[in-house]
Amino acid sequence: MAKKKIELVTICLVVAFAIVIRVIYFIGYGLGDDLTYVNLSKQILAGHWVNYAYLNQYAYRPLLLLSVAGSFKLFGINEIAFILPIFLSSIFCIPVAYYLGKHLFNGLAGILAALALAVYPFNVFNSVTFDNDVIIAFFMGLVVLLFIKARDSEISKQTIWYSLAGFFLVVSYLFKMTSLTLIALFIPFTLYDFVVQRRYFRQVWFYISFGVFFFMVLCFYKVATGEFFRHFIAERVYYNTYIPDYYLKGAFSAKAMLLQYPRRMFQPLIFGEIKFFEFGLYLYFFIPALLLMFYKNPNQRYNLLLLWWFVALFASLEFSPSNWDPYFLPVPRQERYLEIINLPIVLTIGWFLAWITQSKKVVGIFLLSILVITSLYNTHIRNLFVRESVASLKEVSKWLCDNNAREVYVDVTGLSNIIFFTQACNINVRKIDEIGKEKLEKGAYVISGGSRMHFWDPGLIRTIDKNSSGFKFTKIIEYKESRTPTRKGPLTLFRSDGEL
Repeated sequence: MAKKKIELVTICLVVAFAIVIRVIYFIGYGLGDDLTYVNLSKQILAGHWVNYAYLNQYAYRPLLLLSVAGSFKLFGINEIAFILPIFLSSIFCIPVAYYLGKHLFNGLAGILAALALAVYPFNVFNSVTFDNDVIIAFFMGLVVLLFIKARDSEISKQTIWYSLAGFFLVVSYLFKMTSLTLIALFIPFTLYDFVVQRRYFRQVWFYISFGVFFFMVLCFYKVATGEFFRHFIAERVYYNTYIPDYYLKGAFSAKAMLLQYPRRMFQPLIFGEIKFFEFGLYLYFFIPALLLMFYKNPNQRYNLLLLWWFVALFASLEFSPSNWDPYFLPVPRQERYLEIINLPIVLTIGWFLAWITQSKKVVGIFLLSILVITSLYNTHIRNLFVRESVASLKEVSKWLCDNNAREVYVDVTGLSNIIFFTQACNINVRKIDEIGKEKLEKGAYVISGGSRMHFWDPGLIRTIDKNSSGFKFTKIIEYKESRTPTRKGPLTLFRSDGEL
C-alpha cells in the first residue's frame, strides 16, 4: 500500500511539473490552420453546423470543432480557450504513459516514461500551440492501454475493456482520420491470439464495438450528405484537387520527402545563430534502448508491441500516398503529425532508465538528468524563437484596437494573426498585395516587415517604405528588432496619408 501511495504522489508531482512547464512556455495562436478552426468553431457557437463540402476537410473532425467551440463557450474567444483542448490532452496523456509503463514493465518504468513525456520538447511545444495531433495521440494511447488491459484481464472483464477500446478508437477518429492507422497495431496480436494461443474470439468485442460505433458515424454521413463514405471520398477529392505544381512538373524528389522526417528527428533545426533539437535527444535514447530491450529481455511479452507500435504508425505517416499518378507523392510532410509515435518512444526510454537505475543507480540518475536538462534547454530555445517571431504582431494588434483603427493591410504571413487578435475590434484586415490595385483610404494602416513563425518562407514577408506604391505613408510606430532570422527589419506600422 505504501508503494502505491508513493507512486501516486510521484505521478501527481510529474503531472504538476508538466503543467508548470507548459504554462511557462505557452505560445497560443499562430499556426497556419488556426483561423479556419476558430471560424468554424464560432460558426457552431452561432448555431450553424459546418458544411460537409468535399474540400472542407476540417468539417470532418467534428469532435475537434466541438471541443474548441465548447471551450470558447466556457471561457470566451481567446487564445487560451483555443489551445485548452490540446493542452489538456497533453496533460491527460502523462497518466496514460504511466499506466502503460506500469502494466508493460513496472511502476518505476511507468513513472520515468511519464516524466520523459512531461519534458519531451516536441510534445511541450505542440501542446501549447494548436496541434490537434496531440489530442489523437492521447486517445490512441488510451485505446492501446484499454486493449492490452483487456488482453491480460480475466475473461469476465475482457468484454468491457475491449468494448471501451473500440469505442474510444471511434472517438479518436472523430478528431482526426489518422487514428484509424492504429488498427494495424492490433491485427497481428489478434492473429497471434487466434492462431498460436488458440484464444478464439477473445478480442471480438473490440472489433464489434469499433464496428458498431463506426457504422453509426457512417450512417450520420449518409443522412447528412447522401454518402456513407463521404469523409474518405472528401479526403481523396482534396488531394486530387490541391496537387502541387512542382509535382505536376516532376520537379520534386520523393527521396528528399521521405528523408525529411528522419532528418528532423535526429538533426538540429538551425535558423541563423539559433539552434535546437526539435525532438530533444529522445531518438538517440530510443534506438539503443529498443535494441537493448530485445537483447536483455528477448521474451518480454510486449517488446514487439512497442516496436510494431512505432514502426506501423511511422510507416503510415512516411509512406501514405497523396497521389500515385503520374508519380508516387507522399502525403505532405508536417513534423507535428509525429505526435502519434510519442508514447512508444517514451515507454521504451522509461523501461531503459528503470532497468539501468535498478542495476547502476548513479548511471541511471545521470542519464535521466541529461535527458531532462537537454529537454528543458531545447524547449526554452525553441519557445523563445517562436514567441519572439509573433510577439510584435500581438503588440501591433493591441495598438490598432486601442487606437480604434478601421482598416489595416498586412502580408499573407501575418494575416491570420492580425485577424484573430483584432477580432473584437471591428477592423477590416486586408492583404498588402491589394495596395496599388485600388484606392487606399486615407488613415488606413499598413504593417511592414517583422518576423513570423519559422515555417513561413521569409520571402513572403512584405516591406514598404514611406513613398510606396504611389501613396504617402507616415511611420507610426516601430517595434524593437526580434532575434529571429526570418526578420526583414523591425516590424513597422505606417499610416496612409493619401496619394503622392
